[in-house]
Amino acid sequence: DGAVPQALRREGIKTFGLVVLFQGEEHWQSHPESRPITASGEPLFKDRWYAGVCPNQPWLRRQKLHEIEEMIESGHYDVINLDFIRYPVHWEVPQPKIPDTCYCSICLRKFQKDSGISIPAAVDDVPRSYAWIQANHEDRWYRWRAEQITSFCSEVKRLRDRIRPCPNTTPRLGPSRLRPESPWP
Repeated sequence: DGAVPQALRREGIKTFGLVVLFQGEEHWQSHPESRPITASGEPLFKDRWYAGVCPNQPWLRRQKLHEIEEMIESGHYDVINLDFIRYPVHWEVPQPKIPDTCYCSICLRKFQKDSGISIPAAVDDVPRSYAWIQANHEDRWYRWRAEQITSFCSEVKRLRDRIRPCPNTTPRLGPSRLRPESPWP
């Protein structure tokens, strides 16, 4: 209900809503295909409490956009924070493990469709796909991944501007690297 946000606003306090995007073990349970696939072809490991989710799952993107739409329509929030808006990495620890993901079938198909690059039919498993991409289109692959995240932010902005341009939307970004092997800041 809107009583708390209204009371806060009367006192001059801004209200912040939080949307957890591409994280949550519950998604692994309800949609096993959402568990990212590493460059070795293995499902992503759970890192303490963190269970990253593939950011290219169409059902999840739709679900999260709907959740954000409801938050905007409610009028309760001055800021909506987009949390875990990234490819999987649990960076909230001193020495994070940086998995190279996601090489699931959805990501590989979407990369080929979006980029116009075809992975040869003889490249028939994830480790070979990873090696082929790294050898032939590494820069394009990592730029494409970045585009998947920025495109979601753009969708949120269009949604916000259409409904009620008032709330700010902020991606909650941590230290970022384009490639997993880049030095950690």
